Amino acid sequence: MSDSLLRAEKLIEDHGLTGAEKMLREQPWLTAEIASEMQSPAMLQAYELLAESLIDNDMIYLRDKLELASATTVSIGKNRARKGGNDIIYNRLPDKFSFEQAMGAKGNGCSRNSVHQMLKNWKSQKLITQMDATAIIRRLGKM
Repeated sequence: MSDSLLRAEKLIEDHGLTGAEKMLREQPWLTAEIASEMQSPAMLQAYELLAESLIDNDMIYLRDKLELASATTVSIGKNRARKGGNDIIYNRLPDKFSFEQAMGAKGNGCSRNSVHQMLKNWKSQKLITQMDATAIIRRLGKM
């Protein structure tokens, strides 16, 4: 057993558990002394190795996430002057949606003309595309 553990046990034996706690609270340098005595070069080297490994793993994980995000993100909407209220509707819609789903996402009380105009605007901004001759519309990415 190390000297610092013996020192901590002796504190408990001499003053009892609550007395040792009180003494450590009143004399914070005593806790620091005991902790520094417990630190051996081998232990510090092991902690350094663990810390470096954790940092390396985190950096690899974040790099992979950033690469994946940049590879899958379509750069849309960058040339837009400002974002509008329909952006929330756009983000609610699935990747492939119908006109009726767009009406539902826009909410009750909207006219067919307002949904047509919204889709027309998105098409001119190259945010959506009509799939073949079907009524299905495809989103080109997230805003």
